[in-house]
Amino acid sequence: MKQITFKEINSFKKNGFYLYKNFFKKSEITKAKKWMLNQNPKKILKSWTETEPAVDIAVYSVLNENITPVSILSNNKKMLKVASKLIEDEVYVWHSKINFKKAWGGTVEYFHQDRVYWQDRGYPSDKMLSCMILMDDHDISNAGLQVIPKTHKMGFIEHQNF
Repeated sequence: MKQITFKEINSFKKNGFYLYKNFFKKSEITKAKKWMLNQNPKKILKSWTETEPAVDIAVYSVLNENITPVSILSNNKKMLKVASKLIEDEVYVWHSKINFKKAWGGTVEYFHQDRVYWQDRGYPSDKMLSCMILMDDHDISNAGLQVIPKTHKMGFIEHQNF
């Protein structure tokens, strides 16, 4: 694991995001993907979920009930150490989930701040960050994640219903 530099921490503070490429070994990601793809949606639908067109299950939120290849990634101590350095405080995993998305399928996710989800689940502080482990390449060809730099400095932006 490479050390996070002051320059990277300052960039995170300025822009509101940090991209750490190739943090996990390809074999770890492959193992987690295989585990996810081999789950029976009817068996794991006991968790809170949303249904979406083109996917059998959209959200799987009980990652930490069992030790699985995915829960091992989401609770990785090195990842927590990087997050702690970025926000200059101790961190812990407050919530984990898997979002199953199909390129150009499912529901549209409009631009939003994750903070609205934290507030809706009862977390009063904004001293929190989201960490995504991307299992596939994300780019314009598969409706990948887009981040708007510096919007974290705008404070909470009221969400508009569509």
